[in-house]
Formats: sequence, C-alpha cells, structure tokens
Amino acid sequence: ALSSAGTPSSTMPGEEANTAGDSTKPAPLAASAPGASLFPESFALKQQAALQLTLLGRSSKWSHGEPAYRAYYEALRGKDKEAWQQLFDQPANEHHAEQTCGILGTLATVLRQRGSLGEAEEVLTLEADVLARYKRAVEANGNAPAAVRCYDSLEYKYRHILYNVYVQTRRFALCPALFRLLAAHELKYGMSFEEQEYLFALEYLGRRPTARNIRELPDADILKFLATALSDPSVATVLGPQPAMQLHHCRRCDAVEPALGLFKLCGGCKAVHYCGPDCQRIDWKTHKPNCAPGAGGSKKKKA
Repeated sequence: ALSSAGTPSSTMPGEEANTAGDSTKPAPLAASAPGASLFPESFALKQQAALQLTLLGRSSKWSHGEPAYRAYYEALRGKDKEAWQQLFDQPANEHHAEQTCGILGTLATVLRQRGSLGEAEEVLTLEADVLARYKRAVEANGNAPAAVRCYDSLEYKYRHILYNVYVQTRRFALCPALFRLLAAHELKYGMSFEEQEYLFALEYLGRRPTARNIRELPDADILKFLATALSDPSVATVLGPQPAMQLHHCRRCDAVEPALGLFKLCGGCKAVHYCGPDCQRIDWKTHKPNCAPGAGGSKKKKA
C-alpha cells in the first residue's frame, strides 16, 4: 500500500499487528457452545499460534511466531479442514474465527515481505474463507458494535495485504477496486492523516475525501497516483524482499529452515546458522578459525 508520504511501505501498520480487539488472547472452546463437539484434533495448534501472536504484539520479533502460524495454517487446510470450518460456523465460536484471521494475516505478511508472493496469496485465500464465516457469526450474534468494528478492522488488514501483493506482482488492474474499499474504511472510521494509507490520495488528486468521491474515483486516477509513487527510485527497495524476513541456510549442509527462527545461531560469532547440533559439531573444526565476535556476536566461545 501507499503511505501518506506517497510511497509503498515495507512493513504496514495493518500488517505489523494483524490483530483486532482481543484476538491476541488465546481463547478456550466454550464447553456449552454448539461447536464444542466439533473440537478439532489440531485445536492446540491454534492456541499456540494465538499465543505467539501475543508475543509478536509485545516484542515485534517475527521469528517468534512463524513456525506456530505455519503449523496451524497446515492444519486448517489439512485433514482437520472440515472440523475447523464447522467450528467457525458456530456463532458461539466467533472469537476463534477472529483469532484465526489475525494469525493468517500475520503469516501472509511474513511471506509477502520475504517475497514469497504466491504462497502469501494462498494464505490470504484461506483467510478470506475464514473472514466470511467470522462475518456470519458476528451477524448471528446480533452485530454488536465492538464485534462489527473488529471484523471491519480485520477485513481492512486482509485487503491491505492483498493490495500490496497486487502491487508487488504488478497486477495493477486489480488495485482500483481494493483501493476504494480501503479508502472507504479509513473514512468510515475517521482515521487520521498519519494513519491513512489510501484516503489521503483523494486530496492529492484534488478531490474532497467523501464517500461519493471515493465511489466515483476513476480507475485511471488511482492508477496515475500509483504510478507516481512507483516512479520513486526508493520504492524498488521497499517492494523487494526484506532481509529480516529471509529464511536461513545451515552453514554445513545448506538446508533451508522451513520457518523463520527454527535454525539456531552459532553461539560464538552470532553470524551463521545450523539446522541442528550434529551439523554444528561436525562443522566446528572448519568454522572455528572464522568464529570471531566481530562477525555479529560478542564474547567468543564454541558454538
């Protein structure tokens, strides 16, 4: 998306903390809820992922959560898929759908910033399905204002990430429709100029930020605005893969970690990673001469 400075930002406000309401608090399945008998075997994976989302909100260290997010994502589309769908369809389990949207949105953000755009879009496709079930649960529970706002916030973040994917994959024709929806959300909730990612563009285009002007904003104007932002040389860096999100390779066997943070740093130089103690031990004789604190750590010691 575009920041109010007119350029896409690598880490979006809606992506950094892809949560809403109390979605970061792991919630038990209500014993009296209609969905209690549909308890998926992989339910613990969802609770672990929700806990990691809480840690992300406190520390902003993405590596804390990706393994848990991935494990839950695989369960959602694996053998427990039908059980999870049935659970989300029970209004009493609304909170679990809410948490799941936050988890999937955060995983999609990690993948987007890594440059794994196809995989990010697959995660977003699953999130769209959960969002639809979450919306039905909110409606069935009477459209409580707090729940509606929470749903709207998660839907905004989902669209925000998808818009970024479209920009990065240069599918610009898909951007205007999303742009209008995102700007409309910012208008509806009175987001400040500093918070806006889309609505500020109307003033740039010489239009007042009204609901009607958003609806009637021509595709050509939106694409013109986007092209102006993308002409900034610094945007290429922002749109490219972010170094902090790249998966690590084992120094000895060159295996790639399946999720960020699974491979451990050498305890001496803090500069190389290993897939496990065996590779670390076997490689020590080769690595020892180069295991210097200046490479990224402090006190020199055996890995």
